[in-house]
Amino acid sequence: MPLHEIKSVIELVKLKSTENEHVEKYVDQIAELMKHLEAEIKEIKPIMESLNDKQRELLLNKVSPQGMTLAHSLLLLFG
Repeated sequence: MPLHEIKSVIELVKLKSTENEHVEKYVDQIAELMKHLEAEIKEIKPIMESLNDKQRELLLNKVSPQGMTLAHSLLLLFG
């Protein structure tokens, strides 16, 4: 194998490693956000349960579209 081909392969491996590190960083950030969101949900759940149906419906309508989009995105990501 010529030296320029070896160099190209090494550069490709380095690039893939950098890409993998970048993706791993994003996955770690998403995992942290999911932990935070879970904690927030656990905190607000008792409050939501104390509301009457109309109050609960009004609040849920504010986050429902975003929640559905998030759930769909997570399903696509984690399949």
